[in-house]
Parts: sequence; structure tokens; C-alpha cells
Amino acid sequence: TPLKIGEVHLAKEHLDCSKKGDLTLYDRGYPSFELVYFHHKKEVDFLFRVKVSFNNLVKDFVSSGKKSQIVELMPGKNKNYKDKEFTKNSLIKVRLVSVKLDDGSIEVLMTSLLNSKTYRTKLFKELYFKRWGVETYYDELKNKLKVEYFSGYSNNTIHQDFNVAIFISNIQTLIVSDLEEEIREETKDRKLKYKVNSNLSYGFLKDRIISLCYRANPFACVQLKLSQQHHSIFPFHQNNLQHCYTCILLV
Repeated sequence: TPLKIGEVHLAKEHLDCSKKGDLTLYDRGYPSFELVYFHHKKEVDFLFRVKVSFNNLVKDFVSSGKKSQIVELMPGKNKNYKDKEFTKNSLIKVRLVSVKLDDGSIEVLMTSLLNSKTYRTKLFKELYFKRWGVETYYDELKNKLKVEYFSGYSNNTIHQDFNVAIFISNIQTLIVSDLEEEIREETKDRKLKYKVNSNLSYGFLKDRIISLCYRANPFACVQLKLSQQHHSIFPFHQNNLQHCYTCILLV
């Protein structure tokens, strides 16, 4: 993607792959009247996390202490509408939802799901956090598989490096998902919950991916190696009252 093309522009392009009845979840870097407009035009539902300072509507909503409110969103006043499909007087109804986090702070969500009887306010916290799996996967691609670092500058090299990273990620997911089922079964009577350390599992695969391709049953080989040598160390994540512990994989 050229550097001059931002995430919001790409999000608009991705809408071409959406259809009526779909629901798209966005982080707070995406909200804009323009993106809301295109969702409304294609009849694709959305759920944005917005900053409490996003606009005066959101500020007033937060100050009111309400948990849910339908408001009319309009474009910014200092916009150029020359090449836009909407004008400065365009209005779109959206619903603002207040979500209280475990630490007591407030997050504001903006959605096209206006019917409060069909879509109860209390479901939005869980609904929004369904995107967390995607968020953590991006973190793995960027910080563990280093997908933004390339071994060369040609188009072919960049495509090759990216596809190899995705291939390793897919293999790791298949192996670890089966292994974690075994770990859950083996540790079901323990107080703590255990999880495979993805850093070490990625490192193991990256160093051995070529040789594994020549084995008769590579998955079984890796799973046996990893399952034989793991132990719990320190808590790495806390969500509500649930503590998750990592299994270190010594190979």
C-alpha cells in the first residue's frame, strides 16, 4: 500500500467486500462522517469506538451520564465537499453507547444498531471486544513475525517475505490450537489456566520450517516436542477475575 493511502481510505475499499446485514467493528482511529455515510449507503452496519473528544455530540453524551442515546451526526464544518457525495447539511442517525470498563473508565461506542429493544445496551461491551482476537493477531504479525521487515526491496521479495510470514502463522495456529486443547484437558483440575507461549512457538517454527516440510508427519513431531517441555511461569494477562498463565516451551 502506498504510504499516502491511510487506513480510512482502505476501510472504504474493504466495504466493497461487505454486503447488507454485515456488521463491521472499528477501533477509534476510524470514525468519520464519510465512513459512516458509506456504511449507511451500502446498508452495512458498523460499531466504532470513538474518543470522548470526538465531537460535541459525544462530549455532551458523556456529560449526560446516559448509557445509550440516538443522535444525528453531521459532517465537520471546515470540510471541502467539492468531490463528496454528501453536503455540510447531511445528517445520519447513529447511536452512542457508554461502556464502563473494569478499571472504572468510560469508553464510547457509535453504532448503526439503533433499535434498543433488539440490541440491548449491555451487549455492546462484549460485542466490541470480539475484535480483540484480530487486534492481537496484528500484534503477532508485526511484533513477533516482524512482517514489516523485509529481506529486500523488490516487489517479488516483499511478497515472498509476507507470504512466508502468513504461512508460518497458519502452521503455528494449527499446531498450537490442538496443543492447547490437550493442555486444557491436562490442567482442568488446576487453579490456574495455561497457554502456549506464542513467542517461543514462533521461534521454534521459524528455525525449523524447511526441515519440517520434509517430515512424514511434521505436526505430530512439533506437538510432541512442545508438549514434553513446558511449565508455567508468570501471569501475562488479566481480564476481569480470570488469570491466564503462560506455558514456556523449552526446545
